[in-house]
Amino acid sequence: MPSFEQSYTKNKKTNKYPQGWLIILADGVRFFLEHKYWTLYVAAVRSTNGGKAYFLDPVLLPGKESLTSWKTV
Repeated sequence: MPSFEQSYTKNKKTNKYPQGWLIILADGVRFFLEHKYWTLYVAAVRSTNGGKAYFLDPVLLPGKESLTSWKTV
C-alpha cells in the first residue's frame, strides 16, 4: 500500500489564476501522521480588484512549519 505522501504527489494540478496584481493568503496546518510531523501548506490568490480567490495546489512537507519550508513552497 502506498504511503500518504506517495498518493498525494500523484494528483494532477488544476490551478487557475486571476489577472493583474494579486494578493496571496497563506497558512500552514501541522498534523501528526505515520509517526511523524507533517505540515500542509495552503495558499490562495485573489486579484486586488476583488472577486474570487483561487486556491493553489497544497504542498505537503515533513516536519514543522518553518521559514525554510515556506521558501521551498
